[in-house]
Amino acid sequence: ARKKKNEKTNMVLGKGRGGTSIVCGVLNILGVNFGENLKQADQQNPKGYFEDTDILELYGRIYREMGVEIEWKTPTYEEIMKIRGKFDNEIQEMITKKIEGRIFCIKSVPFSDLLLLHIPNPYIVVVTRNPLDIAYSIQKTWNKVISTETGILSACFCYEEICRFLDRHPSLPKIFVSFQKIIYDPI
Repeated sequence: ARKKKNEKTNMVLGKGRGGTSIVCGVLNILGVNFGENLKQADQQNPKGYFEDTDILELYGRIYREMGVEIEWKTPTYEEIMKIRGKFDNEIQEMITKKIEGRIFCIKSVPFSDLLLLHIPNPYIVVVTRNPLDIAYSIQKTWNKVISTETGILSACFCYEEICRFLDRHPSLPKIFVSFQKIIYDPI
C-alpha cells in the first residue's frame, strides 16, 4: 500500500489503567482521529476510552482465536505471530478505511506487531505508570478479584512486551510519557 504524506498513525502503548486514555484524550483535543464509533465513557473511564469499537471487536476475535479468555493478559509476540495470517487482510482493510488521509491513533499493546505491518508513518507513544498503582487501580476500578502481586506482574509483563516490541523496531519514532508526571507535575 502506498503511504500518503499526510497519513500518520500514532500507536499509544501502555497497560490498561496506566494512563493511555488520558494521553489519548489530549491527542483527541489536538485533533487526532480515533475513529467514528468510540467505546462509550462509563464509570470506569468517565472522560472516555478513545478506542474504536471496530478495532476492539477485532481484538476480541484475535483473543478468541488465540484461546485467551482474560483480556488484560498481554499475549507474547510468538503467540501473536502464530495467528498473524488469519487477520492480515482484515487489518489492512480496516486501517486503510479508518485513516483516509488523516492522522489516526490506535491504542494497542497486544497486537502492535500485527498493526505495524499495515499502518502508514507510525509514531509510538508509550505511556508508563507505576505497576503497583496499576494493580491497585485494576482492583478498585474493574472490581477484579486479583492479588496485588498478579496486578503488578501483569503490568510488568505488559511493559516488558512493549520494550520487546520497541527492540524489534528500533528505528520507529517514539516518545515516553509518564502518567505520574501528567497528574502530579503537568508542566
